[in-house]
Amino acid sequence: MSPASPSQNLGIYIHFPFCAYKCGYCDFNSWVEETEEPQKIWLEALKKELLFWKARGLDDFQIDTLFMGGGTPSLLKEKYFYELEAFLKKNLTFSPTLEWTVEANPETIHSTLLETFENIGVNRLSIGIQSFQEKYLRRLERGATPHSNKRALSCVAENWKGRWSLDLMFGLPEQNFQDWESDLNEALSFGSKHISAYQLTLSTEKSKNWKQPVEEELLKYFRFTREVLGARGLIPYEISNFAIPSEESRHNLKYWRAEPFLALGPGAYSLLPSRLINQSLDQSDEGFGAHLKNPSKMSDWQKHVENPLSFGRIEKRDVKIHITELLLVGLRLEKGIEMKLFPKNFDFGFLNGLNDLLEKTDTHIRATEKGREILDTTILKSVQSLK
Repeated sequence: MSPASPSQNLGIYIHFPFCAYKCGYCDFNSWVEETEEPQKIWLEALKKELLFWKARGLDDFQIDTLFMGGGTPSLLKEKYFYELEAFLKKNLTFSPTLEWTVEANPETIHSTLLETFENIGVNRLSIGIQSFQEKYLRRLERGATPHSNKRALSCVAENWKGRWSLDLMFGLPEQNFQDWESDLNEALSFGSKHISAYQLTLSTEKSKNWKQPVEEELLKYFRFTREVLGARGLIPYEISNFAIPSEESRHNLKYWRAEPFLALGPGAYSLLPSRLINQSLDQSDEGFGAHLKNPSKMSDWQKHVENPLSFGRIEKRDVKIHITELLLVGLRLEKGIEMKLFPKNFDFGFLNGLNDLLEKTDTHIRATEKGREILDTTILKSVQSLK
């Protein structure tokens, strides 16, 4: 077969499932582990999983983004971070402009950890703040306090040379508008160039009976957030993500553009390029790839890493699935979706009923200002019904 160019880019997501505590709203595949041994087992299994994909042709790709999520990846022991870095550098081809992000909870952040990150090549942090107020942190069952949140951001502002982002949440139980304004202003005071402002989703048994502000109030939060952060130069490049230009998360942009990425770890979810599935593909026939869902349980995942294509749940993608997913994720972007990503004969007739919610230009299809406000409730439901 004709080999792919080594300059062909691919993102990698690494899932670290361990936490010091489990937040009441969290429905990610994570659990509490208090000893070191599970970390060692996780790392050894992760190595096997990556070596499987290396044998399948991962060398044909240049890794331009690497994202460690969880769980709480910043809990990984320092010696294992160095071991992981050595293994990755030995077995992957990194882009000279690699973006390596690690998620961190504020109570794990200290100057020694930041030094370790800098030494191994991590150049971006994603910090889970959620709120600066005690009553909301306790209701969310966060392990942080207002003091530890502020201390962590001060430590990062003073010691970290790389890029960083922080997460905030609105729509919290019994939250009022003044408290949200206070959280935004507190976050801005630390000089962050990227803020993710999410509406809390009540999707766990613990959270399903929590009381949120009514829909009309949540819309006010959404509008106010765009106004306040926009006035400080943080542009809403995605429905919940705001950044100074050039400070956007390059890895997350892969998700929103429906670009391929390889996900490693228990419960991780990949959008695999066709070349990693079918090694007989010619470079000009990449197809639409496939989704692969790793087993969520640690014990099942340890078996899975021996042959992920046999043990994981794999679903091939055709052009219809590709287009639907492209619309579902791409419409979240402020710029929308590039028209060149659609087949030349694609029928945009479904737009006729959404004229005031979506707009089509020569280069993009995007949500209007009104459309962004009802993106999840109306537009995405219409997209999902496409035949």
